[in-house]
Amino acid sequence: MTTIVRDNERSHAIDLISLINQLTLQYDLQIKKAGGERTISTGRSNTMFPDVVLYGDLQRTKILQGWELKLPDTLITDETFIKDSQRKANALGLNSCFIWNFTSGVLYVKDEHGVFVVKKQWNNTNHISTRTDVERYRDDWEPLIKEIILEINQFFLTGEITGSTLGEIISDSVVATIITRNKGNVADFLAHNVISDTIMGAFINVWWDELGNEFAKDEPNKFNAYAKTIILNWTNRIIFAHLIKRYHNAANKISEINIETTPNQANEIFQEITNACDFFNIFSSLDY
Repeated sequence: MTTIVRDNERSHAIDLISLINQLTLQYDLQIKKAGGERTISTGRSNTMFPDVVLYGDLQRTKILQGWELKLPDTLITDETFIKDSQRKANALGLNSCFIWNFTSGVLYVKDEHGVFVVKKQWNNTNHISTRTDVERYRDDWEPLIKEIILEINQFFLTGEITGSTLGEIISDSVVATIITRNKGNVADFLAHNVISDTIMGAFINVWWDELGNEFAKDEPNKFNAYAKTIILNWTNRIIFAHLIKRYHNAANKISEINIETTPNQANEIFQEITNACDFFNIFSSLDY
């Protein structure tokens, strides 16, 4: 059987991200990086994935804008297409969004009443009408993307379009996802180490005797329960430190924590922040 490879929105999103990142290297823009498929929690059960996200820093902590992409068989006036993009912008705490179907591009910006209105539309490639046309006329739409990026960048420069930070958009359900994804590994580590570390084993047993009733319904296993507590402690400290950076210079030390940082080193950083800013009840660490 012959294998047929067809491009889809995701493959073209990768192309766009690569193209935009080339432009950020070529020009000194407010847009420093493009990425994609970052999970957004809206505090409800649904999870959404922006096709392209524009960032204001290389660390991808300052989100400037989300792009929603479709191929030409979805009209630029499609209501679902438009509403999805605007809903994601609201979830990100942004005042703008951009939709693109290779035939047209539309920039939406919130007005003084908080309503998304069309700020600008690009129709230079309205001869692209099919999925096949997307590849056929690549030399037409790629230069247009450059024009769009440079024009949107001007809105960032003037302040008409504003970004948001991860601390402003993170929600309880994001933390719950972090806990769910990682508690098994932490619990396994604890269970393995108590075999040789009797002091650790005694500590967790005492902790479970005192607080086990609070976890028994959803976490009857003491190692899973304590693992959740540990992860929640880390996420709360990290998020809170980022939130207070604008008010307390010492909290900027949180940016020193990276994938190479050990837990002990991270705790030392939190101790330095505590010494300067207090908030001991938030920044204090847990045993193990």
